[in-house]
Amino acid sequence: MTSADKISYAVVDSFTAVPFAGNPAAVVVLPGPEFPADNVLLKLAAEFNLSETAFLIRRSAADYRLRWFTPTVEINLCGHATLAPAHFLFTTKAVASTETIRFETLSGELTAKPLPDGKVELNFPDNISAEVTDKAQRATAATALGVPVEKIAYLGQTRSDLVIELTPDVQIETIVPDVQTMLTFDANIVIVTQPPAQNHRAAGRQFVSRVFGPKVGIVEDPVTGAAHCSLGPYWTQKLGLEGKTLKAYQASVRGGNVDVTWEKAAGRVRLGGKAVTVATGEMLFPSA
Repeated sequence: MTSADKISYAVVDSFTAVPFAGNPAAVVVLPGPEFPADNVLLKLAAEFNLSETAFLIRRSAADYRLRWFTPTVEINLCGHATLAPAHFLFTTKAVASTETIRFETLSGELTAKPLPDGKVELNFPDNISAEVTDKAQRATAATALGVPVEKIAYLGQTRSDLVIELTPDVQIETIVPDVQTMLTFDANIVIVTQPPAQNHRAAGRQFVSRVFGPKVGIVEDPVTGAAHCSLGPYWTQKLGLEGKTLKAYQASVRGGNVDVTWEKAAGRVRLGGKAVTVATGEMLFPSA
């Protein structure tokens, strides 16, 4: 492609049934057979300036290569920017609603299939956390969230992220992250979670969360599918709900709902959610 060419795009709000909620992702289907240079993809992602842009190349009827970029870096896994292209491909009938889409990614093969209730179900690898008991690290986690250390009910480290459970008396919606402290963590994202308050319990939810990612250029991510690959196993074990689907809410300003089912034996997590296409258009293709 040259700088004289134009590419089509869509913006899709993921993990929401209504527009202008959930987590927006840009979706760009490229002609292939190979991806443009990384700096070109970064220019496009920076132009969209959303938390993630999904770039796809079609291999066959329901097989696609998929890469994700924030405005500053490529990332290995992204839930909402997998739901977004799956929703787009199904709703535009680029892929039949009877098919399961297979995405080739840096995290291996991921699948997406439509459900009868209008949701799309993703199949991702789980990312289980191990508890961190070091007092200094717990104190730093408390500083990062602006809470007393005794409000940290659990601190865990996955292979890529940090998981922090707060005690129920903390209002998770009011947390203001200390970005500079978070940048010192050995973690791409900081996942903060707690049991649901009464209003969330009334809606049938088993846990709530917020996710911060200043290390990957995102102060707060509105709804984070990949974080639920850690949260699903954590809450499934804690609540003794093996084999059950948990209802989760990410309590960002935009907010979003995620269904989570942990397949322990397979080491996989199924993530379900709805999505809405809010914009389509064309943009110039940048030069390298």
